[in-house]
Amino acid sequence: MEIERLIQEYTKKAKQLALRKSILCGVFFGFALDFVMALILWFVNVGVAMMLLLSLGVGLVGGIAVGTILYLKRFKPTTKSVAQMIDKLGLEERVITMYEMVHEDSNIAQLQREDAKKKLSSVSPHQFRFQISKAAIVLLAVVATLGISMTTVSALSAAVAFAGE
Repeated sequence: MEIERLIQEYTKKAKQLALRKSILCGVFFGFALDFVMALILWFVNVGVAMMLLLSLGVGLVGGIAVGTILYLKRFKPTTKSVAQMIDKLGLEERVITMYEMVHEDSNIAQLQREDAKKKLSSVSPHQFRFQISKAAIVLLAVVATLGISMTTVSALSAAVAFAGE
């Protein structure tokens, strides 16, 4: 399709941004799972190695799974979503209209495509930005701290419990 060729660089940048979002969400969920598993294992009498393996393993596998699923089902950009992202850079719905009229051969559709192609050169894929709010950074830091702390407490508790036996 012609539009896919025209917006190829924009699609590449949009995929990078979607991958970053997915990784961030996966890391968040992984630390949350790590916290929950460490908390559960704190009450269960298992060895230090088993506790660390289960807690960190579940957090890692869960984080990777959630990040992958979110990328594939929620964040992965389509041609239409990339066209909408480009239009937000100031193209006033030219690219999305070109996308919607891709199968039309009328004079108006051809003129619209030419206008969109001209205007497309005025924006750059580098204008796409990965934005994360301060609240999201703080929330991720808190969840990471809780996960790491609970894992440490559980491991130390297990070490002390097994050392006393």
